Amino acid sequence: EVIQPIKEIKAKVVDLLPKKKITSMHTELESKIDIKILEQQIVDSETFDLNEFKKYLCLIIDTMAKICAPVRDDKINDLRQQLAACQIWTITRLLNDVNKLLKLMAIDMANFSIKAIRPYLQKQQVEYERKKMLEYLKQNPVNGLLHTKSWLGTAFRGIMNDQERNNSIGIK
Repeated sequence: EVIQPIKEIKAKVVDLLPKKKITSMHTELESKIDIKILEQQIVDSETFDLNEFKKYLCLIIDTMAKICAPVRDDKINDLRQQLAACQIWTITRLLNDVNKLLKLMAIDMANFSIKAIRPYLQKQQVEYERKKMLEYLKQNPVNGLLHTKSWLGTAFRGIMNDQERNNSIGIK
């Protein structure tokens, strides 16, 4: 069954496209990859056209090439070579390789997004922790820092013991 993987691949590519506005890549994918026509071709095996199927995959791979990180260019080129040599019996391997690359691209996109918002998140994190600490201290004014004081005391004693040990063996 080739239809389901093509549907999934198309959906994954669309998910990687910008979400706030419809681009020419959105409209091109929607207009040129008609799943219903592909289904009809596959149901009637006499009319299945491998070259037509390759056009669908070529459009998908070209779209992937436009939105992938430069580090993935070699994998895109590998897919293009596989597509050029594709025969009916190698379709499954090609679809699997497209899916693998789409997973990598989704990870790349997530990492890029995290990197882009990291400074904002760090700023928010400090403010959030400060706010939560003040709330906790208001609720527990007497014992609020008991654990912190204990931890600081333990850490201080550990440092002092290390320093004493170093002094006794002549390390400064």
